[in-house]
Amino acid sequence: MTTGNLLDENDPLLDDAYKDDALNDTDDPPDPSFVHLLDSMEETESTDLYAVLGVSKTATPTEIRAAYKRLSLLLHPDRHTSGTSTGDNRTTAMQTITANAEAAFGRVSAAYNVLSDPEKRTIYDIYGHDGLQLQGWEVVSCEKSAPELRLEYLMLKQKALAEKQLQLTQPTSEFSVGLDLTDLFDRYY
Repeated sequence: MTTGNLLDENDPLLDDAYKDDALNDTDDPPDPSFVHLLDSMEETESTDLYAVLGVSKTATPTEIRAAYKRLSLLLHPDRHTSGTSTGDNRTTAMQTITANAEAAFGRVSAAYNVLSDPEKRTIYDIYGHDGLQLQGWEVVSCEKSAPELRLEYLMLKQKALAEKQLQLTQPTSEFSVGLDLTDLFDRYY
């Protein structure tokens, strides 16, 4: 897992993100450094949420909020609209960049959603992505040891799996069928 910053504080892309620009209306080729940023965001898709925002695991809520603001200004889908003409390579490239920026913005928003909430952040720090997908987690003060917590986690995970299997085996609907079987039994009487 990499937790290095995706953005440099002196990055010219950040300066452009804070300015009102008219780049969306032009057919200029995309900035190669922006394409590199999108590629590095794709690499962090399944990794650490801290790496997605480009902050350390000890980042304060203020640092997380600032990183989210920088990235959202840079990656927001409204900043990357594709041109109106169709068929040329430049428009296709802009549409690809727009789609990649939307996906990266979604990952940044999801990471901020978890890391800005103290309870979700604690659950993520302890259990990772798996802990966020299980229902019923609460952060409480606990006097349990690490092995006891791990056992509790495994039991909760097993319970969630059992509930999922139960949903697959139990019908959620029923129907009634009316059959007239008198013809079947008439020949025997």
